[in-house]
Amino acid sequence: MNTRMIALTAALAALIFANPAQAPSAQDAPAEHKWDGKTLAIHEWGTFTSVQGSDGVVLDGLRHHEKDLPDFVHDLTDFANVTGVSPKMETPVIYFYSPNAARASVEVKMPRGVLTQWYPAASFANHGGMMVNGAPEPASGREITQLKDGYLRWGFMNDLRVLAPGATDDVVASDAKGGTDKTNALLPAVAKDDPWRFCREVDANTLRACSLNAARKADANGAAQRVVNEYEKCLFYRGLGNFALPLDIKVVAEHVGNATARLTLRLKNSNPGQTLKHLLFVHNQGGIMSWAYQPELREGAHELSFTAKDRETALHEMGEVLVKALVAEGLFTKEARAMVNTWEHGYFREEGLRVLYVLPTELIDRELPLSISMDSKRVDPAAIKRVFVARTDVITPSREKHLDGVVAAVATGDETARKAGLEEIDRWGRFATPFLQRVIRRTNNEAVKAEAEKRLEAMKVRR
Repeated sequence: MNTRMIALTAALAALIFANPAQAPSAQDAPAEHKWDGKTLAIHEWGTFTSVQGSDGVVLDGLRHHEKDLPDFVHDLTDFANVTGVSPKMETPVIYFYSPNAARASVEVKMPRGVLTQWYPAASFANHGGMMVNGAPEPASGREITQLKDGYLRWGFMNDLRVLAPGATDDVVASDAKGGTDKTNALLPAVAKDDPWRFCREVDANTLRACSLNAARKADANGAAQRVVNEYEKCLFYRGLGNFALPLDIKVVAEHVGNATARLTLRLKNSNPGQTLKHLLFVHNQGGIMSWAYQPELREGAHELSFTAKDRETALHEMGEVLVKALVAEGLFTKEARAMVNTWEHGYFREEGLRVLYVLPTELIDRELPLSISMDSKRVDPAAIKRVFVARTDVITPSREKHLDGVVAAVATGDETARKAGLEEIDRWGRFATPFLQRVIRRTNNEAVKAEAEKRLEAMKVRR
């Protein structure tokens, strides 16, 4: 299998949607699983995302720069003038459950990728040793073409603090001479409809990091405070990677009617010796949601067909099943519900066909090494639980024809058709680049190909 561009996201909400005949119902949900309040626990969840054509060809080009994050999140564009990116890794988050206040240091690496967004302030970030909690690196105008050696480091300047459980106040430095002051550990405000709020609905400790950039800006504006702290319930990050996922998917047959849908997929696990768990198949088109569940997939090729259900009923059922699945994988119940609530707004309701499955721990530890210390002592890996899923969006044959038509309307249609086509391409968001790549691969129309290439050129990564 060819190396492929993929994306990583803190979206475990898309772990398992199950047919009630095949998976536990909501009534079978276990008792609430929560932190015992005594033993250190560190939980991380995330999602790798990729896109494939109906024939299984992997499409590069998922973009990271979107409008789906609050303004306070730090972005590589602020430091390196990155205007777009080619593949996508989305949103892992790390929670700390500590019985005591502590100082922590965290380093996450992505040997075959770069880290693009994070919160709270990190001490250092990737790409040529760039320091992102200090003076920005000047833009050079060159295109970023190699995604490798990514990393983020928090607490390497003794500035990542794990507050005591339930703490709402914090003692912080008040000036450059060593003075201290008591302050509220306020989390940055988000809108009522912002999915970011769900990641806070957990029992994890509040974290504090010092933002030197904000402090310098405040000092330049004549503010008295020389120390600016950022608070959150987790460490958040997002990035872009270039490596292979272990599941190949082909659409063998597709039929979508007014109230029914039937798809047959051919699946191949190309990772010898590692079982893929909790495979969820979701097809959402025109208000019709089809879904199926397979508990595991070993080596070899398999075929699966599934049929439609009412979308709202399916959303409720699979949300409840998903909570149980996430808890079974090691997350606390509140974390699982936070993930379900977060991703109902995205994964569950997005049009298209996608397959989600739990990734082997060996793959996560290889592609995203993580090391954590607390009070200068290395945390035992047994205290860290990492739960990641892969999300593969598959462009069905009918969707491919639709994409072809949209670009053709922009290239050859009248002004009204052209405007409508451009508006739809804009709505493709992070999937615009792989969708355009698919059009180029399929079309024999030189005008359509030239239009798609023109749109792709504007999305290249530059700094």
